[in-house]
Amino acid sequence: MEPRKYPDESKATQPYGTSAPDHTHPSWWTDQHTSAWERVKEAFRHEWEQTKAGFSMTSDQNRKQESSEQARERMVATSNKATKEVAKAEGKIAKEYAKLDVTRRDTSEKLAKEQAKVSEKMFQKQMNASEKISRATDKAKGNINEANAKVDDAIADRDSAREAWEQAEREASYGFAARAQYASMVEWNTDLENLLRAEWDELDTGTPWETARTGIRHGWEYARQSH
Repeated sequence: MEPRKYPDESKATQPYGTSAPDHTHPSWWTDQHTSAWERVKEAFRHEWEQTKAGFSMTSDQNRKQESSEQARERMVATSNKATKEVAKAEGKIAKEYAKLDVTRRDTSEKLAKEQAKVSEKMFQKQMNASEKISRATDKAKGNINEANAKVDDAIADRDSAREAWEQAEREASYGFAARAQYASMVEWNTDLENLLRAEWDELDTGTPWETARTGIRHGWEYARQSH
């Protein structure tokens, strides 16, 4: 059996959400927009983790009624939850790697023992011993394949979560900065949406406005709460 090649561990252990995606910004984007977004990005990410199944928009009345203290408490709770989820995913990956190492070591030991038995037995028993080795090898391969599949699944889950956050940040950061850029437009309405749609289409992000609209508005509303 040839040893399995594992994925790049440096990527597997990279802290989740520590590197921001390379955005394409509108022409009016300045360092002030970037700085303002960076100050609230982590708090927004934790809130997004809680609602990533879909940015379901609560009513403006409920948002206005939420006190700053309630917002801080909610952010702390979502931060703790997100931290636990990331730690759980990383722990699962480490656990599956450990199981794989144990399986390979046990397999090598079992094969060595079976080969030693064959050399000590009489010629007429060699066929039976060979069959035992074959069965042990097949079982070991199955165990290794199963362990590999679990590792791959854990890595895929982590990568999927990372990609989802990068897409959400791309949309929300634009909406967040647009709130400051177009401060005179205090309500989300048709005029504002048409303006943002035109800008978003010009950015050519690869994500249609219809898909990105909810995330952009979420960032816009979040900026209104933050001020």
